[in-house]
Amino acid sequence: MKYLNLAALLLLSACTTATPAGTPSAPLSGSASSKPTASASPAATVGSASASGGTLKYLGLSPTDKASPSFVGMGDGNPDYVFTYSYNFGKEVTVKSLILSRIENGQPMGQAGWSTTAGKYWLFHVSANGKDLNEGAPKTTLGNVSGQVEFVMSGASLDPGLFVSGTVYELLVTYLDGGTEKTLTSRVTM
Repeated sequence: MKYLNLAALLLLSACTTATPAGTPSAPLSGSASSKPTASASPAATVGSASASGGTLKYLGLSPTDKASPSFVGMGDGNPDYVFTYSYNFGKEVTVKSLILSRIENGQPMGQAGWSTTAGKYWLFHVSANGKDLNEGAPKTTLGNVSGQVEFVMSGASLDPGLFVSGTVYELLVTYLDGGTEKTLTSRVTM
């Protein structure tokens, strides 16, 4: 019975949540156990966290190059590490930012990460349903989206050790719903 309760608790912790900005969110997790490999198309999911309404996935290395290991600019001549996040916003909302950070010592916002805004992390390239949202430049607002949206996030790294089995990343999507700022949070384990 103890193991059944633990399994149920782990299953419940894999949910994506929407909370007003500044409100602490519950830890979320997913699981997988493969190392990234470059392929012609990043179709195989390496890591995935799924929940009602949203799914964060790590797809591995992409042969395309949209990001560089810096705070500005696009492309550095190397394949990018690719994550996707799918969520149904329903009505139109304004996406402000996406931040993907490595969990370190059980805490989000570790030393490794990517963002669409200027600051602590390297810039990553983000598109939504095939439309480029940040054109390789830091932005404070990415634009409006509605309905089912798939964000594709491409980030460069000089350290492949950031993507080994067991590494956990957390995604924060901040958006405006009417006049209210909200945040979606989801985690994925490599």
